[in-house]
Amino acid sequence: MATHISFPDIGQFRNAIRSIKDRTRYIGKDSNGDPVYDGNKDLPIVKYVGHVKLHGTNFAIGFDPVTKEVWYQSRERICTIDYDNSGVVLFFTRLLSEHTELIHELFAPFNNGVDKILIYGEWCGKGIQKNVAISSLPKMVVIFNVRVGDNWVALDKWKDLKFPQYSIYNIQDYKKFELTIDFNHPELVQNDIVKLVEDVEHECPVGKAFGIEGIGEGIVWCPVEEQYAKGEFWFKTKGEKHSISKVKTLVPIDVEAVTCLNDFITNTVTEARCEQSITKLKEAHKPLDRTSMGEFIRWIYTDIVKEEVDTAVASNIELSKIGGPVANAAKKWFFANEDKFSS
Repeated sequence: MATHISFPDIGQFRNAIRSIKDRTRYIGKDSNGDPVYDGNKDLPIVKYVGHVKLHGTNFAIGFDPVTKEVWYQSRERICTIDYDNSGVVLFFTRLLSEHTELIHELFAPFNNGVDKILIYGEWCGKGIQKNVAISSLPKMVVIFNVRVGDNWVALDKWKDLKFPQYSIYNIQDYKKFELTIDFNHPELVQNDIVKLVEDVEHECPVGKAFGIEGIGEGIVWCPVEEQYAKGEFWFKTKGEKHSISKVKTLVPIDVEAVTCLNDFITNTVTEARCEQSITKLKEAHKPLDRTSMGEFIRWIYTDIVKEEVDTAVASNIELSKIGGPVANAAKKWFFANEDKFSS
């Protein structure tokens, strides 16, 4: 039976950062059933690959290996000839009536005989969207993901899935981009992302491959490692001409300033200073547990502002910007050492 399985909404870079943090630091649930996170855990370094985000309409063709049923869908609904999505159902209906063997060729690489298979792509070209390079091309399908049951298929398993003779292409055949993101300092790749998106917006690599000049929409980023092959870890970046709001457009950062701030935090939120804050809690007869976290952080912050002004000035660091990083570093130390001083 046809089952609509919508392609997930792809979030922004900040959403992927939050998802990586939650996945890495989640350790279970408390007695009330609320999630518990270990803020002391370091975050992973993850390799990402980016593909050009095409400006068309999302569609999928599905196959049930048990019933042999084929169906079509948009992001929101099952589609039919009478309830089409910009003509993609008509396109496939005509194609498969003339080339019946194509169904087997499409799904055979992923057919385990049990789980439903969905091949997702962008239906794009003349008359579907406008103001991008690919809008000048004949209508075509560009495959960008495959799902079997509840699992997304690894990129290398569907890189050869294409039938250009039938105007069915594969996004992996076009220019791709690579990033290695240290999620402990994700802001350090932001300038690289901005530059790559600007390049795509200036000249769409997919359009260029077909001999058409014009702008592109942006980039979709997916982790290479299979353990992160879930929608919540993907993210998209668009140029200003396609962003719904300026908030969603990444802006360049001063990498040197970020590095200086990180070094300043490392050199000031030290073992000695954290231990001294614990001593201050003891002197004030405060409980040495998480209920005193606020006072623990507050003493460290106040002491740094008092003692390290000259260091901050020499490094061109604004003291107004150190509050959050100091708190994070102090909290991490507290979590890593609480068993020692709370026993």
